[in-house]
Amino acid sequence: LNQGSNDEMAHVMEQDISIKRWRGNIVFSGLEAWREFDWVGQQIRIGTAVLDIKEPITRCMAPTANPDTGQRDANILGTLIDRFGHQEFGIYATVVKSGHIKLGDSIEVV
Repeated sequence: LNQGSNDEMAHVMEQDISIKRWRGNIVFSGLEAWREFDWVGQQIRIGTAVLDIKEPITRCMAPTANPDTGQRDANILGTLIDRFGHQEFGIYATVVKSGHIKLGDSIEVV
């Protein structure tokens, strides 16, 4: 998950949107919003692991619920569709070379 994309959602929605809503395994920062979609069909290296980027994640209703309260309090899907022209957030990846990933590791397109 790209923190930059999440920040853009929060800005457009004018409310705090926790990155936890998206239930991701890896969160990265330092890239502009939606840049991760450019990686589809490519591989990235994080630490010593290499991942094959498969496709954007099409979202269901789950992220509309606040991860702390369980209450549906954000029009996530409407915002994605109306403001960005898609229903995706995050990317699916498969591990092609196992390795170690640690906090602060950079991401490199390989």
